[in-house]
Amino acid sequence: MRDTSTMPEVTAAGAPLGHLGQSLVPGGDLLPTALVLALGLGGGLLMIRSGRMRRRSVSAGYFCLVLAVAVLVSLAPARGPEPVAAPTTGTPVQAVFQAGGEAVTVTVVPNRPGTNLVSVATPKASAGTDRDHLVAGERRPGSTRTWVTVELAPGRSSLWVEAGGVVGEVKLDTGRGEAESRTGLAGPDGPECASAVVGAAAASAGQLPATCPADRLSGQDASALGSTVRHLRERGEKILALAEDTSPRGAQAGTVVRSEAAKAGLRVVGPEEGRHPLVIVSGWSGADTTIRQVTEGTIAARGTYLAPWLLTAPALKPAAGQLIALRYSPRDPMPMRYVTALAGRYPGEQPTAAGYEEWQRALGGVRQAPAQLYAAAVAYLPGSGAGGTGHHGAAGTNWLPDGMITPVTGPLA
Repeated sequence: MRDTSTMPEVTAAGAPLGHLGQSLVPGGDLLPTALVLALGLGGGLLMIRSGRMRRRSVSAGYFCLVLAVAVLVSLAPARGPEPVAAPTTGTPVQAVFQAGGEAVTVTVVPNRPGTNLVSVATPKASAGTDRDHLVAGERRPGSTRTWVTVELAPGRSSLWVEAGGVVGEVKLDTGRGEAESRTGLAGPDGPECASAVVGAAAASAGQLPATCPADRLSGQDASALGSTVRHLRERGEKILALAEDTSPRGAQAGTVVRSEAAKAGLRVVGPEEGRHPLVIVSGWSGADTTIRQVTEGTIAARGTYLAPWLLTAPALKPAAGQLIALRYSPRDPMPMRYVTALAGRYPGEQPTAAGYEEWQRALGGVRQAPAQLYAAAVAYLPGSGAGGTGHHGAAGTNWLPDGMITPVTGPLA
């Protein structure tokens, strides 16, 4: 059963739309009507048989009264579903409203005073705290949603979202804490940062990550990158291409790759300097651009080797020969528990490496294991326009919808 504690009240065009999990079907409840009829008719028959109601006029009046009461009960307003709990203060919230005949999902992260990131599951949307001055959202590379950065005040407030010509209101409560300093939400790595926060919240964690994944390179990811470089040297490669960015993590990762390459006797060049194994250590946005250049032939690569944090469907779907160094199989019990928890609390949110890391951390720690290289492949049925079914299934919240992520090496040195 879905946890509705993160579902705020939503309205559109002034009419309440309710929450996921609530029945919005109008009409009376038939049970009270049936009880009135059963008791009234049964009591009347007993009185007739006992001789207490001998005259026809009296019995006719009695049964008319019973019928009238039953009709009144049937016309009385039905008791609606119990209201869901108010959204947890200071926790990412998700709401749904109808726009253009479709349900539009809105997620607000982290739902705390200060900078917040709003994602809307539609190609075009706007959002803001002033209904008359909404900010147009933007599609960010590496993500399939529309994103808007908003500043939220302490306490209760309303967020207005426009999509498909419909304006919806999401009522929030950010709490009375100090403004958040998670500035990475507003930058190009904001969607990944939001996914990390949602991952922690999916574990019902009260303490959300204070920083964004791109703020630093973890020791486990540094080790996985070093193992990838050594694997390339063992394969006989002499040159590798490197795609990085200017984030703290990207810069540190670039240093690790160059250092390990120097130790292994490999020369490092830019992505456009010939056809070589391409190691990508940028964030979602930069990786998306580079991967698409590989698929379009603008960049020649003999395989693209992704950093562990690029375990996200948009980075794996294009056919660019992706290989990714992971310390776990997405099919393992723990990663699949995360997928289940995410689908239950924030349906529609895509599982990611960042979200999984924070989900694990909220539950007590991140698993330590040697990295392996995994290959990603998306199967398409010719002429169907739809993907085939991989080991994660073809619908719902999955690591790679319509695809497979399978190991191609054993544990790397």
